[in-house]
Amino acid sequence: MKWSLKTTILTGCALAITILATVSGLSYWNTIRLVETSQDVSRKHKVISEIQELTALIELIKNQQERYIVTGDKNYFYGYQ
Repeated sequence: MKWSLKTTILTGCALAITILATVSGLSYWNTIRLVETSQDVSRKHKVISEIQELTALIELIKNQQERYIVTGDKNYFYGYQ
């Protein structure tokens, strides 16, 4: 069976359009996933930063408390209260 030139060209164009649509769809899907992942990572970095701030604050309060216990200086008491 021999295809005509018109049939060959139409088949080639249809195949090219199908491949282009598939690649475009996959690229779009990957871009959406990349944006979602980036937002997720950003949220996790924010949580980690807040945890680090709280840890530093707890350490400061602990130090103030120890200084108050050792020295009896009320300035340290008010600092950690």
